[in-house]
Amino acid sequence: MGDWMTVTIVGRIHPAEAAAAREFVNTGEDLDRFHCLCNYGPSLCGLGDWIPEQGGEIRAVGNCSERNYSPWDVAEVLERLAAVAPSLELKVHCGGPNESPTCTATITVYRRMVTIGPPEVEIVGVGLDDLAVERLGQLLGSGNPFIVRGGDM
Repeated sequence: MGDWMTVTIVGRIHPAEAAAAREFVNTGEDLDRFHCLCNYGPSLCGLGDWIPEQGGEIRAVGNCSERNYSPWDVAEVLERLAAVAPSLELKVHCGGPNESPTCTATITVYRRMVTIGPPEVEIVGVGLDDLAVERLGQLLGSGNPFIVRGGDM
């Protein structure tokens, strides 16, 4: 448990900037590049690899990469991402403390400007439970060394 913040991300990115944005988001194990919207590896409820490889429409739902992040932390990361990918247009709907699905703020990215505003939706994280179950099934079937199966102990 812990104070995870769930977000719903919708928007788009120009195909020419997708690779640079993916490099920013997909940090892997490089803790120096870690941030609240990063994809650092397999996760049940994280955002995952949320920038499309070919650019275009962005639709993602998940928890920030660690506990105790706020909408202001998300906005700071989005400012850095918008510098890497100026075409980025996003709405990031932020949930409340402890994975509350009630939207507390909507962050808008448009023309490299990032603004935090009042909620534009009521609920965030729609579909996250189903996504987590799907990811668990993928991890269990993948031979992932981090998954311990009953007979492997």
